[in-house]
Amino acid sequence: MEREYTYDPYAFSIFEGIDQEEFLIAAYRIEASGEREPSKVAEALAAEATTGTWLRVPTETEEIRERSQGKVLGVYEFPADGDSRKFLALVAHPLANFGDGMPITMVMTGIAGNIYSMGLASVKLVDLFMPKSFLREFKGPKFGIGGLRDLLRVGDRPLVGAIMKPKLGMSPKEVAKVCYEAAAGGADLIKDDEMQSNPSYCRREERLSAAMEAIDRGCRESGKKCLYALNITDEVDKMPEIAE
Repeated sequence: MEREYTYDPYAFSIFEGIDQEEFLIAAYRIEASGEREPSKVAEALAAEATTGTWLRVPTETEEIRERSQGKVLGVYEFPADGDSRKFLALVAHPLANFGDGMPITMVMTGIAGNIYSMGLASVKLVDLFMPKSFLREFKGPKFGIGGLRDLLRVGDRPLVGAIMKPKLGMSPKEVAKVCYEAAAGGADLIKDDEMQSNPSYCRREERLSAAMEAIDRGCRESGKKCLYALNITDEVDKMPEIAE
């Protein structure tokens, strides 16, 4: 006979009760109706995000739940108007659930997937606490904010960006004219509009060559540096080659 608990013992722990290098800890802002106990809502969220489903199934054994279920590390209620209850819940997701390499699609599915459609509460992911073992899987941007500032030799003011307008319809020559004017005027970064891909009247290679020549000319006049971001959006398997 299945044991009944006031709270699921496999769903709860404390920070000191887990190895924080083995869990990705997510903070959720939750609003539930007044009759719902916050700790029970958090328990349901931790289960739904990991081993649980909308009803208990016999294959979800206690051993599986102990090993792989999310752990509620804290529930912090704050004042709310009306008959709802608002609170912050910290849930630790076992890193082992996400597999080798921590594919970000699986991570996002786990921490912010179908829990957003939970019928018993409104849920919003507001913060993440990432262990070093997780962060090592992601190398980050090639340059980052500091690297861009070093490239542009700008350290004491906001960076100024310009976006191609109109977003569609310009030829490479017309794009080059806008790029020259922006670079000569002091822009730090010029980027294609997200709609500007690779139309027949403005091929990427032609646009890139024309834009860079114009930007170089504008930079010689302004005495500054300016970067250009070419839109390489395409089929996923083609984008690395386009980037090269």
